[in-house]
Amino acid sequence: MNTVSQIKENGMCCACGICAAVCPVHAISMEVTPSGEVQPVIGSECIQCGKCLSVCSGNSECGRTEEDVQKLCINAASKDENIRRNATSGGFVTTLLKRLLEEEHYDGAFLVKTKNYAAMVQTEQVSKGEDLSGTQKSRYIQVVHTDEVAHILANKEKRYILVGTPCYFRGFLKVVEKYCLNRENYLLIGLFCDKTMTTHVWEYFNRFFADNAMAEMEFRSKVSGGWPGDVALYLQDGKRVDVSRRERMYVKEYFMAESCLLCMDKMNPYADFSVGDNYVSGENGKLGSNSVVIRTERALAVYEHCKDAFEQTECTYEEILKSQKFEKREANLKKNEASGRKKMTFGASGEYDKIREEILIARKRNANPLRRFAGKFRRLLKR
Repeated sequence: MNTVSQIKENGMCCACGICAAVCPVHAISMEVTPSGEVQPVIGSECIQCGKCLSVCSGNSECGRTEEDVQKLCINAASKDENIRRNATSGGFVTTLLKRLLEEEHYDGAFLVKTKNYAAMVQTEQVSKGEDLSGTQKSRYIQVVHTDEVAHILANKEKRYILVGTPCYFRGFLKVVEKYCLNRENYLLIGLFCDKTMTTHVWEYFNRFFADNAMAEMEFRSKVSGGWPGDVALYLQDGKRVDVSRRERMYVKEYFMAESCLLCMDKMNPYADFSVGDNYVSGENGKLGSNSVVIRTERALAVYEHCKDAFEQTECTYEEILKSQKFEKREANLKKNEASGRKKMTFGASGEYDKIREEILIARKRNANPLRRFAGKFRRLLKR
């Protein structure tokens, strides 16, 4: 079996869709499965050429620390108040994109425009002059890059900015190598990633918080309480329902993709820039800011050109890793693997009432004053 079928069966498919983009006979389509995950479906036209498997992100080890390099680390926030206010945190990515596109350093960028996650989500191309406000905010959902990669392969001379998760970039760099693309043509802006979720997360919030009338969803919105942001549900009648960010944290393990279960690539070591929330500094206020790892000479040159657009302070990579709780990540992932698989089973089978019941019990338990005091005491002892 010389196809990505084996990757799917092993639970290592990340839904990036690269396989569908490179298939020479168009035998692969990306579809939402009954479990809510997006996965490749291989048709009878398949000629077993193996091209899909050769570029598959899941067909390689993750967490390769030798690639986890950095030229400079900063905490940064956009000086553009509108961008920062509309962003998940500091608006670093959007500010960078806007400058580079306006000055025509790149021909375009590939971003997610939709906030409706009831069906499969794909990136779309944006160009100079387009409004980027609708592309802001974290998605936390599986994103397909099939059209993006197909377009890049058909326009090899063009220069593009790509924004994505570690698993996608791991596969994209294989495409660059296999198809002899010019790596200098692509600026990779990587997002810190701690699990993506399936379409079932949309169904869950739609059912319990929106009376099945949800039109759009923001996993993190600053509108009601500022950074780090609560869940905002936009209903078909135009109303907004705000849901505590704790709900997002509770449901994450129920609806995560299987490939995320033991992933160690949180810091996106394959990108030029790696960007996430700033938990290094306590001076985020209501708008938040970003921690940014500048990994390559390419990224360093871009940052030097654009740094006047940001308020920034330097920090160390060790500070960022500590703030992202990366040190014990592998141990914690393995420790919680069994419980994680159990929760994923509920999420994949659509047992939303069972999930809701467990979450309400967990919320009640965590609200116990004695338990909260004990937790704070343990954290103090660890310092």
